[in-house]
Amino acid sequence: MKSKYLGLVGNMFPCQWMFIVFGALTVLIGISPWWILPETPVRCTWLNERERIISVQCLRDNRTGVKKNHHKKEQVLEALTNYRVWMLLFAVFCHNLTNSLQTNFGIIIEGFGYNTYQLVLLQIPVGAIMAVSMIIINFFLSSNWGQ
Repeated sequence: MKSKYLGLVGNMFPCQWMFIVFGALTVLIGISPWWILPETPVRCTWLNERERIISVQCLRDNRTGVKKNHHKKEQVLEALTNYRVWMLLFAVFCHNLTNSLQTNFGIIIEGFGYNTYQLVLLQIPVGAIMAVSMIIINFFLSSNWGQ
């Protein structure tokens, strides 16, 4: 008699292992900058003395400072009234909305008899449009055109 759990590895399906492995990898990559990236350019070990001076000078020219431990009320209000912040928030919202709609669309399409591979192929254009639109929005927000 064939087992209905034909794809099981241990007590888990291969797709569950995939989520565990990629999830753990994501967490490790997300935490690694905590130890890899220096706190300030002055403490950066891979820059020589001249490069450290240049990086601190760039921070001074931008008037961003080397290290700040507190936030000012004016800065928070400025961020809340800046249209670029709201455009970026809107872009992220639309990106996540598209992801959830794409998942629901996939469930519906799968019900019409398409297999998983055909479903992935049908969803490629949506991902491409989403990627291109995010690139365009971020280009606009980071360029002088948005000022």
